[in-house]
Amino acid sequence: MATEANKILVGLGWDAAKGKLFGKATPIDLDLSAFVLKNGKLQGGTADFVYAARKNHSDGAIIHSGDDVGGKGAGDDEVITADLTKLPFEYDRVIFFATINKAKERKQDFSTVKNAYIRIANADNGVEIFKLNLSDIQGGKTALIFAEAVRGGNAWVINLIGESTYDTELDQLATRY
Repeated sequence: MATEANKILVGLGWDAAKGKLFGKATPIDLDLSAFVLKNGKLQGGTADFVYAARKNHSDGAIIHSGDDVGGKGAGDDEVITADLTKLPFEYDRVIFFATINKAKERKQDFSTVKNAYIRIANADNGVEIFKLNLSDIQGGKTALIFAEAVRGGNAWVINLIGESTYDTELDQLATRY
């Protein structure tokens, strides 16, 4: 099911559960990111990545709230807001995804994260468009390609992707685009 929206909010939340590494408790750090595609492809390299270390896309249309390394507190722990009307016309697709920081090193996957979710909402009216429970993802998966915004005439169309992967780095996910 596709929904039109020009201003969106993508939220990632989880509880401060602890994983285990060599018998010791380790924090679980989820990360929210986006790729901004030009003419259907990731052409600008890391300049078109939006994530905790690069909080703003160059045109100011897409903004990351910053890195929450522990999932403390209620509600969204990391947020990306996007005013898609501000993107230059050659940008025609934005992909949103969640990953686990240092997943391989810490031997973590989504099934080890407590109460994890990712959601997308219309920023104009607050209506939630899609929401997925990440804690239900089994099989050692460490990344989720969540949703996409695709330029469609006068409005952007939001589509659910919901594809979980074993990717552990942004560069691995980038090879898909």
